[in-house]
Amino acid sequence: MDALSKILELIKLKGVVYRKLEVAAPWGIDLPKSQFLQFWKLLEGSCWLQVEENAIIKPSKGDLLLIPNGSNHSISSEPDSIKIPLEMYIKFRDTAQPYFLSGGLKTVMLGGHFEFDDQYQHPFITGLPDLIHLKGIHEQQEDWLDFTTNQILSEIEQPKPGSDILISRLSEALFIHTIRAYLNQSNVKQGFLLALTDKRISLVLQILQNFPEKKLDTGRTLPIRRNVKNPIF
Repeated sequence: MDALSKILELIKLKGVVYRKLEVAAPWGIDLPKSQFLQFWKLLEGSCWLQVEENAIIKPSKGDLLLIPNGSNHSISSEPDSIKIPLEMYIKFRDTAQPYFLSGGLKTVMLGGHFEFDDQYQHPFITGLPDLIHLKGIHEQQEDWLDFTTNQILSEIEQPKPGSDILISRLSEALFIHTIRAYLNQSNVKQGFLLALTDKRISLVLQILQNFPEKKLDTGRTLPIRRNVKNPIF
């Protein structure tokens, strides 16, 4: 089993998908800090997203935004839009007077989060940046992003037997593809993520994870430099 697969098995990855967010401008929602990794994909319209005090960004239609550290963040129709707490938005969402359903430009977003076994503070998770922004297929992104999202939406809009578990599994696939794309696009130079991008270090990590009870045979020639300091441990 490869290193990433073993890590995800160890930390027990589980995907959760929320109800579609459908709002009309002007709108704005503040989302509190979470213990989970959250994601948003812009399906229709436009929005602005800000993670804590970092720079505000404007994703394009089809983009995926992953917030690995569960940081508090906001999404809104404009950078200076008035924002209400998430709890307030949910409280009034299904009432006779819901927020943000009458107005200007309509925005539709798919959101969710990824859960892990909380007994593991794995450096793979803590080593991710505050925000991963993946461009949609119109920016030469592979078609997995739209394909997986469309499969999730199909199960949400036309549920069938087994839809709940299928949605969860599809969202987990979305996470794995996102990490792959991030590692391919980023120049990771240190930390645990280097182990997933450096073939030599990844091989050692894979051996250690698959056979933790065995000692490495130092008499064998391994495809790594002997003076490389493993940044993982």
